[in-house]
Amino acid sequence: MLERFQSNIYNFPPLFTKQPNIIIYNKQLETWQSLILRFCEQNKIWVTTPVFNTTDNSLQKNLFQNHKINRSLDNDFQAYIWDYMLNTTQKLINLGHDNASNIIYNSSTNDINSNNNNSTKYYILWRSIEDWCSNILNYLVSTGASSTSNNIFTLYELTQVYGQDFYNMDLDLLRYIVVTELCNKRKRAVCLYDEEDNSKNKKVVMGIKLL
Repeated sequence: MLERFQSNIYNFPPLFTKQPNIIIYNKQLETWQSLILRFCEQNKIWVTTPVFNTTDNSLQKNLFQNHKINRSLDNDFQAYIWDYMLNTTQKLINLGHDNASNIIYNSSTNDINSNNNNSTKYYILWRSIEDWCSNILNYLVSTGASSTSNNIFTLYELTQVYGQDFYNMDLDLLRYIVVTELCNKRKRAVCLYDEEDNSKNKKVVMGIKLL
């Protein structure tokens, strides 16, 4: 576990067990959400596929298990936390569909069941969509991108701006942010599509032109 997470609350054993008192339980959910968001921000984790007991899952190994006090979150409790973040606070989003899913632990497959069959990738919003959009827009304006000679950017090059908080952002998440917030809602940019995409039913946004 990272040293920065060696806090009193994280080392409090009852935190790792779902409490029967509803007030305490709700506080547990808030606390775990806060820990997850902090951990993901510090480690630049954008996406999770909540599959339990996988050896390469950083959250599973480094946050949900506290070796110092020999405690870990069981799979059911993890599912409750993810469901809380998805349906209550919207700090977890699934871009495969419009409506929120219910997350339930499936002991037979050892992973999450969702009523959405399109995607099992979930995006962790340690900043809101609005905040990310403002962050990206401020960067573009600061580079002089509002001038007519320098106002076109590919999404990939935006993910490669070293030193910015959106450096190495997941490309699908970035695409969602610029399309829904920057282009459609704020109308500060227009989308540029892949001209070579042969798909008849789906246009792939490859870049933006700042207005």
